[in-house]
Amino acid sequence: METDILKKISVLSGLLPMVLFLVFLRRNKEANLWVIFLYVFLSFITDIAFDAIPAENKTTSFYLFSFFTIIEFTIFTTFIFLQIKNRTIKLFIAITSPIFYGLAIYNFISRQGSNFDSVPASVESILVIFYCILFFFEQMRNPEISFIYSTKVFWVTTAVLLYLAATLFLFISTTSLTEQEQEAYWPINFFFNILKNVLLSIAFILPKHKSPPPSDRDLYN
Repeated sequence: METDILKKISVLSGLLPMVLFLVFLRRNKEANLWVIFLYVFLSFITDIAFDAIPAENKTTSFYLFSFFTIIEFTIFTTFIFLQIKNRTIKLFIAITSPIFYGLAIYNFISRQGSNFDSVPASVESILVIFYCILFFFEQMRNPEISFIYSTKVFWVTTAVLLYLAATLFLFISTTSLTEQEQEAYWPINFFFNILKNVLLSIAFILPKHKSPPPSDRDLYN
């Protein structure tokens, strides 16, 4: 019963960032934020669609999860790639991203009867977590602003990092768990999905960050 309530809250929590994005639309006109809004919308639709699929229809569930995993990886990676300035890091992302796409395509072809794409989802989490860490590392090495937590990018990246880090081992072990064990552990995903949507909501509420004038930047340096 508690799991069902948490699941419903998790699904409905997707409405919060969508509504706040539209309410504060003037603050969220950047293309990268529209991409995140698209992700939240697709995530919400996917959760509703998955709920509507009968439990015994594993094939449809599998392809729904697989398709969304590809979309999720593409959106998260594109968002982080556009924030990073270092060419070496950008090259690293460009080289490693095809690893995920190759596994995702292979997973489509060689489906083994599971209703969850455990391997692509796990690889997605590992790669995107690493990309997020590289982004924060770059910000520490060459900070563009004094307080990074005052930017929308910080909250979006933090939301992505926390969600994927928290669910990584759950995704890795899913195929080796019984259905009863999956039901027992899956609330972890629900909880951190709610947290992710709350953090994205904070990002959409924040006012647009204005870079300090050149004289101020020189003073910070």
